[in-house]
Amino acid sequence: MAPTIALAKFRGRTPSYPIHGGRILDTVYLDVPAIPTSPFRVGDEIHVYCLKTKPKNRNSPADDSKYEIHPTDIRGRIVGFRTMDSETTEMVMKNDDPLSTTEYAHMTVPHIHNVTTTLPIWLRIVRWLALKLGLLPMTTRRIPVERIAVTAETEM
Repeated sequence: MAPTIALAKFRGRTPSYPIHGGRILDTVYLDVPAIPTSPFRVGDEIHVYCLKTKPKNRNSPADDSKYEIHPTDIRGRIVGFRTMDSETTEMVMKNDDPLSTTEYAHMTVPHIHNVTTTLPIWLRIVRWLALKLGLLPMTTRRIPVERIAVTAETEM
């Protein structure tokens, strides 16, 4: 099965400790504003492409693309979900690329069930209970859903 492509905006990175085999590995944090072709599930294979804001081209008004796509070395499987608040869900992805310095990627998506994510039934129940009992904040931050129709792919 072909990997699902995730179009993501880079948010930050932190070091992963302890150092593995003399290599310094890090954890990358990404926001996924684009709706995927199929909802993300645990076990899905993902290939991340980075969205970067494209400078406006004054010479070509017909060029209305807002982002450039840059391939990344982040590809692997989703190993879990974390419920952050009522509006977002964070996917934890283990990077399978042996040459990459990224060990894990935490991708935050707007929580739209069966559109951006498909959670197992037990996690949906836990999420619902946590929200009803006030154990989770209603909203900490929003990731606006963008319909990214026109993009230009570039090499890194």
